[in-house]
Amino acid sequence: MNLFVYIGFPKTGNTSLHYFFLKSKRVNYLIESSTERKLTKEFDFIWKSIIFDNLKTFKLKIKNNRNKIISSLSKDKNNIVLIEGMTDIFFYFRRKSDFLKRLNILSRAINDKVKVKVLLTLRRQDDFILSRYIETPEFFPFISKSWINLQNIAEFYKYKSKNNKFSLQFKDHLKYSILLQKLIKLFEKKNVNIFFFEELKYETKLFSKKLSKILNLEYKETYAFFREFRLNDTLKSDDIGSITKKKQLSYAITNNLIYKYLGKYINLRLKYLLKSGVRKIDYLFSYLLIILKIQKKTILKNNERKIILNYYRNDNKNLSKFLNLNLRKWGYY
Repeated sequence: MNLFVYIGFPKTGNTSLHYFFLKSKRVNYLIESSTERKLTKEFDFIWKSIIFDNLKTFKLKIKNNRNKIISSLSKDKNNIVLIEGMTDIFFYFRRKSDFLKRLNILSRAINDKVKVKVLLTLRRQDDFILSRYIETPEFFPFISKSWINLQNIAEFYKYKSKNNKFSLQFKDHLKYSILLQKLIKLFEKKNVNIFFFEELKYETKLFSKKLSKILNLEYKETYAFFREFRLNDTLKSDDIGSITKKKQLSYAITNNLIYKYLGKYINLRLKYLLKSGVRKIDYLFSYLLIILKIQKKTILKNNERKIILNYYRNDNKNLSKFLNLNLRKWGYY
């Protein structure tokens, strides 16, 4: 049996992948609630143990629940669990536990019956920071008290002397080649599958072919889905910059108890049409607020993007060489 663990990053197309796995009849998607993305009880149990338990307790729980974990998996389909928090620094930056090493402990515990494989999606660092900030700007001051806006974050990429322990940790967790080397060491190269958000956005055919080949899916079905649906895209334009997620009407509509109950009964195409209509209202409302100077644009200026990308330039070149993939075409360096 195969167990594919999708570990993120956040803001790299996870919502689209979630709905694709949910819709696909060719995979066993290990989820209990589609609107809250709650994992099946066996894997919700594991994820909570990864986060909260000490290493000794975690190992004991894996040992005692090994058979339950294995029996919850399908022998006929590829099993998929989506845990983007594995690579979300806001989950782990103050914790002593290493999430990926603990995933490796699970992998070794069930290795005689189940082969654990990793799926990872990366995104150009400046775009990732902007998108992550738009979703949860309130998290960034926990890394550094001065990170109350994007300009301050960009400034930290200039001066190493101003960085504290956690801001350095934040910057280093986006050095993708280092992360890739760690994953290969833990799970072997053949079990680590890398995707790029830019593939999903700009080269959908390529993304669909790669995903279909790895998961043994029908390419035409995969491509048809990702060509039609672009879920949870950041709302942005040159006129309004990017709108913080919690200020969007669509966020208010979909993050309440009523939607969590009714959402699972709403057709995906209808969800998409409704969200597209609400996004137009969000755009017009934000445009008006900016004209009236009630709201400021949330943007990364070109010089700020350059500062961030210069910091990761050598790492991105190493990644490009290692994967034998031209990342220059997407502006990684």
